[in-house]
Amino acid sequence: MASEEIYCSNGIIKMELNVIETNEKAISLYQKNGFAVEGVLKKDKRLSDGNFYNTIVMGRLNPNN
Repeated sequence: MASEEIYCSNGIIKMELNVIETNEKAISLYQKNGFAVEGVLKKDKRLSDGNFYNTIVMGRLNPNN
């Protein structure tokens, strides 16, 4: 189901997601699908390597609103 169908069939106004900064492929995919970076949560995730990483907050408004 395309995101436009999800918006219409469920009355959704905005979709939001969080992705870790190291997941560049996912960030690129989300941007290609209309998501924009809305903010950054600084050093909020600690991974198994012991380092802290930023979380990218992304969002996309319903194009029909």
